[in-house]
Amino acid sequence: MKNFLVAALMLCSLASLAQSKFIEVEVTDTITLKPVSFQCNIYLQDDYSAIDTSAVVFDENYDPMAEQEKQKNKLQEIKRKLEAKKYKVGPLSPKGDIMGVRLYGMNDSGWSVNVNNEADIQKIRDLLGVGAYVDVEVIKYADEAKAEEQLIKKLIEKAKSKAVIIASHSGLKAGKILEVKEGKGGSGSAFETFMMEMMKSRSMGRDKTSYSGSLEKTFVVKFAAE
Repeated sequence: MKNFLVAALMLCSLASLAQSKFIEVEVTDTITLKPVSFQCNIYLQDDYSAIDTSAVVFDENYDPMAEQEKQKNKLQEIKRKLEAKKYKVGPLSPKGDIMGVRLYGMNDSGWSVNVNNEADIQKIRDLLGVGAYVDVEVIKYADEAKAEEQLIKKLIEKAKSKAVIIASHSGLKAGKILEVKEGKGGSGSAFETFMMEMMKSRSMGRDKTSYSGSLEKTFVVKFAAE
C-alpha cells in the first residue's frame, strides 16, 4: 500500500511538471503614425549668433519700453502677413518650454496657427523668413486605434515565430498561447524617456522635414510547450 502511494505521488509530480512546461518570449516592435494636424507656435527669434561680443558696449540710451514697442510691432507685422494668406491666427499656445525651461533664443510672445498638412508649415516659414521661429507640434495622427491594432497583431505573430524557433532547438513544440502581458521595454528612467520623447516631438530647427510619429509596444507572450 505504501509503495502504491509513493508511485501515485511520483506520477502526480511528473504530470504536474509536464503541465508546467512553457516557452516565454519578449518581443518589441514599432509602427509609423502619419500626422494629419499640426500646431505652429510662432515666436520672434533672438539671433544671439549675430552679436559680436568683443564689440558690445553699454548703451546708456537703451529704452526698454521702446524695445518692447518694437517687438510688438514685429509681432503685429507677422500676424498681418499670416492673415493676408488666410491663416487663422490665435494666441500663442503655452508650450514654448520643456519642464518649465524656455528654449534658447526664443522670445516669450508670439502667435499660434493650426494647419492640416506639412506643405503649409513650409509656406509659413518661407513667408515669415529670418527672425521668426516656427516650432511645430503634431496635434493628431491618422487612425491611431487602427495602427495600434495592427501593431498588436504584428507582435503576436512575431512572438509565435520566435517561440517556434526556440522550441525547435529545445526538443519541444510551441503550443497555444497561455498568457500575454505588456512589457516595459526600452531602458533608462521614466524622466529620461519623457525628455527624449519631448525632444523628438519638437522641431528643434528650421530644417525639419518629417513629422511622422511612431507607436512602440513590448509584449511578453507565454506559450504552452508540448
